[in-house]
Amino acid sequence: MLTKIKNNINNINLLINILGFFALVMLVIFSPNNLVYDEGFHQFQVELLNEYGLSMRFLQGSDESAPGPTYAIIHYLFQSLTNLEAPQIRIINVVLLLVIILIIKNIASLLDYQNSWNLSFSIMSIPFIWPVSGMALTEIPAMFFACLGVYFLLLGMKNDTNKVAFSSVFLGGFLFSFAILGRQTFLLILFCLPFLIITFNQNFNINQLIKSINKKQILTILLFIIPSLILPIIQFIIWGGLVPSGQKAIGSGYSLIHFFLSLAYGGVGMFLLTPNWFNLKSKIYLQIVIITGGINLIFGWVEIIPFSSLAKKVLPNIFVIIYGRFTSSLLMSIGVIFIISTVVNIWKNRNNQTFSFFAFAILLSLFGFGKITHLFSSRYVTTIVPFMILASPIYYCNNFSKILLTITGNILGFFSLYSYFI
Repeated sequence: MLTKIKNNINNINLLINILGFFALVMLVIFSPNNLVYDEGFHQFQVELLNEYGLSMRFLQGSDESAPGPTYAIIHYLFQSLTNLEAPQIRIINVVLLLVIILIIKNIASLLDYQNSWNLSFSIMSIPFIWPVSGMALTEIPAMFFACLGVYFLLLGMKNDTNKVAFSSVFLGGFLFSFAILGRQTFLLILFCLPFLIITFNQNFNINQLIKSINKKQILTILLFIIPSLILPIIQFIIWGGLVPSGQKAIGSGYSLIHFFLSLAYGGVGMFLLTPNWFNLKSKIYLQIVIITGGINLIFGWVEIIPFSSLAKKVLPNIFVIIYGRFTSSLLMSIGVIFIISTVVNIWKNRNNQTFSFFAFAILLSLFGFGKITHLFSSRYVTTIVPFMILASPIYYCNNFSKILLTITGNILGFFSLYSYFI
């Protein structure tokens, strides 16, 4: 009886998320025929590729767009179908999102996770996935190559035949290089790869840790890292840094506020995926909310308005300010709660290599988003959603509250994207 109830909940969640995907498709099909938000800035890169080809001038980039050439190459290849016009160009990201869902499903099956379809389609319950998927922005192409690269890496590590395994890993690294060329923050994922070959025993011992690593595992990781860096290094040399010369101001210094906001959005996303991730005593969480949220409510150190486009359209100015201060304080608290919960979960599951890899990838990426100092956007956090999904099954939530969270996430995502189109 209990199993039947759980299966029904899984099926309902899957159905909601599939309906969410079709709602996204409809929004895009009937979206405006003019470019909105940042779409125009990134389309300029495609125009450069059309004019100069795959040349030094194209690779130098522009002052309009910070990411590398991956986005431009994708849209260049499909321009005969899209004519580089809206809404057709937005279909590219929708199709790539569907492919990402299929890749996550295959990774989940490879790792022997249950409910792989339900898990993969849960991406639709993360609200900030919707805008980057429904507009012609740069995140989804980079996420596609990141997921594909990680899939071939794990496939190679699971294969017992050296030649096949090494070929798969090398291909994965080459594909992952386009993720880095699409969003440079994916570079940080490479620092998390050692966790795939390190075994932490319950009683931590450095000598046992070293003995647990063999030469084949080290070679496997190197075979992924080397091809993943060749093209990005060439691009960074051309730029003279990690971003085009005209965009260097966006990465000057470090913003702790943006780091905490990244943590907050990561926490919201993980809560919608599985509230069980947050498994400390409720008293601890209450104390965090009172201290961090209360301080920010008074001093206003963190100021951001979630769903700002929608809020400014439906709320009077004074209520936008109040709403912004309250939600910013709540987000600050969520960020602190998320990092504490994640660190605790990593320690509890330190002998689980794939979990450690995905969890550290989440934390290190969130830390990296603080390096983007000119502004903050939930778009940045979107790039690690596949890693959040693949880290979540250990704390899988399968009750009626999950259905409510799935509905809430899809509704918020729908209106978030819709607000850009109106």
